[in-house]
Amino acid sequence: MPAKDQKVTHDNDKITIYRPSFKSLAFATYNEDLFRKISSVTWYVVRSNSGKEYLKSDKYGLLHQLVFRHFYGEDVLNKAYENGYVIDHLDNDGYMCVYENLALIPKKENSAKGFTYDIEREEAIDNFSINITRDMKTKEFQISIAFNKPANLVLDNKIIPLSTLYLRYGTDFKTVFLDARSIINDLNTVGKINFANLRNTGYDYRKAEIIFSNYKEVETGIIVRNGKIYFVQDSPKIKLIKPAHNKELHKRHMTNITD
Repeated sequence: MPAKDQKVTHDNDKITIYRPSFKSLAFATYNEDLFRKISSVTWYVVRSNSGKEYLKSDKYGLLHQLVFRHFYGEDVLNKAYENGYVIDHLDNDGYMCVYENLALIPKKENSAKGFTYDIEREEAIDNFSINITRDMKTKEFQISIAFNKPANLVLDNKIIPLSTLYLRYGTDFKTVFLDARSIINDLNTVGKINFANLRNTGYDYRKAEIIFSNYKEVETGIIVRNGKIYFVQDSPKIKLIKPAHNKELHKRHMTNITD
């Protein structure tokens, strides 16, 4: 029987796990059978040698391993481990065990990511947030960048105020990893992305809305208009931490951005 202080719920996309001892909510991709397994046991926090937190149950082991086994099978996971691969939480959050946030990558690349990209993305958060995700249907990767300070995209000689940029990639993690670090370096050093050097296969973007507001609204970092919430870029109080995965990007063909 699961612990009395544990609550497991779901919507059409995610399973949510809560216990007072967790530092945050935990998530997994919703599937009826997976929900049955997750909700039938007690989950508790374990820590790696480096101090990272993960969720574990006595029956199913680590939550991210259960999710991966469910979608790929025990044999695939065991063979990957034998070949030196590990399950990586792409956003470096052990509580986020949704499919889009999990990927099998070589252990050496997992270590390199931890010493470089995972640190660099946190350091850049005042200016922008960057996230790598993996599409469930196509197995393709995606890089998304949310801009916490005003940014523009130039297309066909038109200047577009930019909120979020999405880049579509193939299935090779190393390519995505190297491009993500290149994007961070470009934005930190010269303030713009060198699209000619990227190896993405498509893109999408969300425009930043131009809204007239008063000083008090700007100070709070949030503006509400007709029931819709807008975040103020360059706000000292509100930062977009992690842009969500854009599923629609992997359903269509788009040409690349050129300088």
